[in-house]
Amino acid sequence: MLNSDRHFFQTYMTAFQFQQLRECAVADISDLAGKKTLPTSGTFIYDLGKAEYETSSSGQVVTVWLTLTLNGETESDQFDYDMNKGGIIKWIEKT
Repeated sequence: MLNSDRHFFQTYMTAFQFQQLRECAVADISDLAGKKTLPTSGTFIYDLGKAEYETSSSGQVVTVWLTLTLNGETESDQFDYDMNKGGIIKWIEKT
C-alpha cells in the first residue's frame, strides 16, 4: 500500500470513528435530556474513546458543549437541544 493510500485510509478511519463516537454521545445526551435527567456536565466512556460535555440552560433550550477524545485527538461540537420539541435545533462543529 502506498503511503498516500495509507494516510488517506487512516484519515478516513479516524473521521469515521469520531462520527461514531459523536453519534453515541448525542444519543446518550438526548436520552438523558428526554428523561429530564441531564446533569450540567458529564463523561461517557466508550470502546472507541470518551465524550465529555457541559450544559447551560436558557428557558427550554439547553446548550451542550461536547468534546470527543479518540486516540489522543480531540474534536469539539456545540448544539442546542429544545426540551419542548425533544430534539436538536442548532448544531455547530468546532473541531
